[in-house]
Amino acid sequence: TFLYRPFACCHLGELDTRPQLARLLGSSMSGTKRFVEQRVMKRREQEAKDLDLRRRLTENNILSGYGKSEIRVEGMRRARSEAAERRELFMDYHFVSAEQNKAKRKEI
Repeated sequence: TFLYRPFACCHLGELDTRPQLARLLGSSMSGTKRFVEQRVMKRREQEAKDLDLRRRLTENNILSGYGKSEIRVEGMRRARSEAAERRELFMDYHFVSAEQNKAKRKEI
């Protein structure tokens, strides 16, 4: 039986099946066996394409998550900054009102 053993092509990591295809299409194979082998090779090529597509989709989902996270983090920073500003205004108001009360008590 024929065992399919792909090997890496170039730097892309793609499967190159051309040498096996040339060997499979040799004159010693029967038509049915050749058909089955071609179908197996096509299926494996499709699986490699599907795997690449899944990897790209996963990477895209991760990258889109970074954008959403960045927006959320910016909102949290803005909220923290606004809360600090409100605290500062309240402390200023409290200090001013306390000084005014001291001034009124001194006048009385």
